Amino acid sequence: NEDIAYYELGYASIYSVYQKIHENKPINLDYAYVENFSLHVYRKMFELEKHSVVNSPEFSARHAIFNARSSNNFSHAHFDNGNVDFEGAIFLNGNINFNNAVFGDGDKNFSYWQVRQADIDFSGVSFGNGEASFKNSIFLEGEKNFKDAVFGEGLINFNNVHFGDGDLLFIHTTFGDGKVQFKISEFGKGLKDFHYSNF
Repeated sequence: NEDIAYYELGYASIYSVYQKIHENKPINLDYAYVENFSLHVYRKMFELEKHSVVNSPEFSARHAIFNARSSNNFSHAHFDNGNVDFEGAIFLNGNINFNNAVFGDGDKNFSYWQVRQADIDFSGVSFGNGEASFKNSIFLEGEKNFKDAVFGEGLINFNNVHFGDGDLLFIHTTFGDGKVQFKISEFGKGLKDFHYSNF
């Protein structure tokens, strides 16, 4: 019953975030606590089709903490050209879903993630050109799915990632023309499947 750490964050009202997305404004969630982020809910709120594309001209969530009852849902998001930054994000609860998201050209920073037990879905993602980094991330138990993802030109960095237990799927993944690095990464129990991947 002792406090061993104190971490002060801003609080992002999810409905104000949805309103900014609807107005096509830049989203900055740096050092914010974000509860139940879901583009599925956003689409329902604004009466959009289930899989309609959601555009984001600029998105940053450095060191944000995400907490969801079911899924942190970024599916079918379309990020414009420019850097997209999730460095140091912490996912307390809920699966992570980037299924069929599209990133423009620029660096994609998913490094230093901390993910508790969760399935992570990057299937069908188009990463665009530029570095895509997951370095130094810690994933605990759950499936990590990159099936049919397409990486463009630029470094693909999975160095020092702790993948934890659960299937790791890179089936039919296209790695583009950049270097692909998995230096000193740790793999737990589960299937590691790179069938039909293109390096």
